[in-house]
Amino acid sequence: MRTLTVLTLTVLAVAASACATTTHGNAYANEVERLAADCQSRGGILQATGSHTGHAAADNYCKLTDATRIPR
Repeated sequence: MRTLTVLTLTVLAVAASACATTTHGNAYANEVERLAADCQSRGGILQATGSHTGHAAADNYCKLTDATRIPR
């Protein structure tokens, strides 16, 4: 009986943590989509930096492809 109680609590804890990470993942994906749209509107392509900080703005940058020169 004690093993069943421990097993049940473990399964519930894993299920709760899975739900918590799913919400964060959606927020990150939404932020990446927003950054990509902003970047495309400026004539660029969103590129990954190689970092994995959990912050979309720090993990990606906008590579401008249509830029010919920097305005003064």
